[in-house]
Formats: sequence, structure tokens, C-alpha cells
Amino acid sequence: MHRVAVDGFWIDEHPATNGEFSRVVADTGHVTFAERPPDPSLCLEATPEQLVPGSIVFRPPPHRVGLGGWWEWVPGV
Repeated sequence: MHRVAVDGFWIDEHPATNGEFSRVVADTGHVTFAERPPDPSLCLEATPEQLVPGSIVFRPPPHRVGLGGWWEWVPGV
């Protein structure tokens, strides 16, 4: 783990429904980051089996851990 700084960003004041997002995907062919395989040059310690589309999922553990222990990489999510 390491500290990072994030520039300011905007969040839309109106939520998008799953149906609205699906229409945008159908109309534009948009592919989310979770649907793209990770870039091997950015994941130097990853094995080929890990370089598949997926996402990091928040999962509170049943016992006390550091902040990094609350997140899990899940292929296909």
C-alpha cells in the first residue's frame, strides 16, 4: 500500500439507472474497465491467470484487519 493524491472530480447530481447505462453501452459500444483485461505493464507481479477482466470488491472480513484487507480482486465481476 502507498499514499496517493487524487485531483478533484465531479459526480453527477442525478443517478443513472441500470437501464440508462445499458442503453449507453448499446449505443456507444462502451467497455468498462472491469470488462477489459488489465495491462500487464501496469501489473508487473500478476500471473497470466490474474490478467483477466474483473474488479476489486469491498468485502468486510469477519475479523479485524488493516484497510487493505477489506478489498478482494474478483475475476468476472
